[in-house]
Amino acid sequence: MGHLTPQKYRELFKLRAEGKLDDMECTKSLFKIMKPLFKPGMTVLDVPAGAGHYYRKIRELGKMDFYGVDLDAQVIGMAKEVWVKDSHAQFSVQSVSKLDFKDNFFDITYCYNLLLHLND
Repeated sequence: MGHLTPQKYRELFKLRAEGKLDDMECTKSLFKIMKPLFKPGMTVLDVPAGAGHYYRKIRELGKMDFYGVDLDAQVIGMAKEVWVKDSHAQFSVQSVSKLDFKDNFFDITYCYNLLLHLND
């Protein structure tokens, strides 16, 4: 497969968000975790959201207001491109340590694959 550059990771996440690649095992796991907790109309936050590749699967749970944030402006640009026609999905460049949302705004927040990217 060769060396995966940051750009290659972005492209893979975009392909997954577009549904052109199979779901990752962590995506399937997230879906199983959320299924018993989810109620239609919930507000969900994904940090870091990448291109919205987790959203592709979890939206099968039902109608939700989805917010995805990531520090990577390029991948957020990809997410906005992929989900441009989905009025229930919003993406923005933000830091997990300085989120621009009111307290208690979200019903569910998940941070898959975040800890390994944080400083000690």
